[in-house]
Amino acid sequence: MPDTFKRFHGRDLVYCDSRAAIRAHRKLFDFSPDAYLIEEDHSLIPARLSLLSGCNSTEPLHPAKLHIVLNWVNMLKLANWAEQKPAVSELVLVFKKVGIRSDELHPFLSGDVEDIFPWLYYSNRHETFKKICYAAKGSLETRLKKSDIRIHCHLFYEQEQIIVSSSL
Repeated sequence: MPDTFKRFHGRDLVYCDSRAAIRAHRKLFDFSPDAYLIEEDHSLIPARLSLLSGCNSTEPLHPAKLHIVLNWVNMLKLANWAEQKPAVSELVLVFKKVGIRSDELHPFLSGDVEDIFPWLYYSNRHETFKKICYAAKGSLETRLKKSDIRIHCHLFYEQEQIIVSSSL
């Protein structure tokens, strides 16, 4: 992937986990189609590492900004820097840091992490989504050697085909 980055030198690179995420991002931002990279297999660790190796290469050619557009599970993977979908119990501290109280989290402890998204969304807890985006952004920034690359994380909701929050 580092050779691919030459075309993004000084430009925005938008990294998405689906074609639907690309469409949602394009509704909000007026980027050309060639600004997008897609990783649809959802095994994000190899993809993240190649993305970072491209940004961290010794060549001065790198994007000015990285827009990361991911669904709920992939955003949590990024925020937690995990390869597999994390269990709710693995994310208790993350969820507490973003404002979910223990008593609110209790019904979800034995369930799937995907069950938390609809509850947050339909309860209008969008500030929590924003904090998750900031956690994912921070996870990437700590692994990025070049501090002049700006990172923006956008949370994509597949069911509604929209971006529900971002770190902007």
